[in-house]
Amino acid sequence: LNVNAKYLDNALNIDFNAVANGEKKVMVAAYKQIFYTVSAELPNNPSDLFDNSVTFDELTRKGVSKAAPPVMVSNVAYGRTVYVKLETSSKSKDVQAAFKALIKNQSVEASGQ
Repeated sequence: LNVNAKYLDNALNIDFNAVANGEKKVMVAAYKQIFYTVSAELPNNPSDLFDNSVTFDELTRKGVSKAAPPVMVSNVAYGRTVYVKLETSSKSKDVQAAFKALIKNQSVEASGQ
């Protein structure tokens, strides 16, 4: 039984040394937009998930064991996630305020700095 998830196609290329030395500030924000969710109720008995024709030997041949039990996904959210990487070497308080406002979905106006 294989369960896979894919998170990012590309590296974020964050220079952690520059961040640690205070030369850069980096923030990664994830925005999720869920269009709909599909849910399934858990049965009273785990065997209710399988047809009567499915045998324990068949499940064993497919990799089910005590170490690798079957998995039931009861909720799946369909939508999209956008990752935004914000990076600056500025020490300006305006930049920090802009980062915070972006996270809180507030509008940001640029100043002359």
